[in-house]
Amino acid sequence: MASRVRAPNVRQRFLDINEEPDKPLPSLPIPITRRKRIQSLRECVEPILNLNLVEDLLDKVTYSLEKCKNPKDDLTQDQFAALYLYSLQTSFYTKFNGALRDEDRTKLVPFYDYYILFMSALDKLPSIQNNMWRGVTANLNDQYRPGTIHIWHAASSCSDQVHVTDAFLDKKKHRTLFNIKCYNGKTIKNHSRYPNESETILPPGTCIRVKSQ
Repeated sequence: MASRVRAPNVRQRFLDINEEPDKPLPSLPIPITRRKRIQSLRECVEPILNLNLVEDLLDKVTYSLEKCKNPKDDLTQDQFAALYLYSLQTSFYTKFNGALRDEDRTKLVPFYDYYILFMSALDKLPSIQNNMWRGVTANLNDQYRPGTIHIWHAASSCSDQVHVTDAFLDKKKHRTLFNIKCYNGKTIKNHSRYPNESETILPPGTCIRVKSQ
């Protein structure tokens, strides 16, 4: 299938800022036994599969691995596929980011192995400092006043192309478009199902300070 920017009525990970709890959360759960190696993607999703949290997840993992046989940027195939899986327009990233945002930190436990693989992939990518765009179909002016500080607990998807973000917004409703000067963004264009989106991820736990409206 050809890569393309999808229709604006499709819910996007670029647009879910209003799902952030906008408050500090307890620390992420850390397993008592730390593994000496990063697991394969298939191994990482086993706890998620066992709980049947994501529909057709095994098929999505198989598809991602098939598409990621030639990794770039010194990533392994599994690291490449972990990013690719995240970029698919499926319920997986919704469940993953939902667990990262949940005040009940035990909800992240099934995703922990995937989280480690996902973060290991981001860590290998160079950090970029650039202006990024992120939006939401809602008016967040009162919440994001100049001088306020916010924590985005989930992986936050942005684009350096304003038309990509704007295309996903519902033009008939109130919209808020964020212009973000990022310092630790990770561009996954080479590792995404949709490279035309020019996606950059702000890692989980990114702190945002509002300068102006």
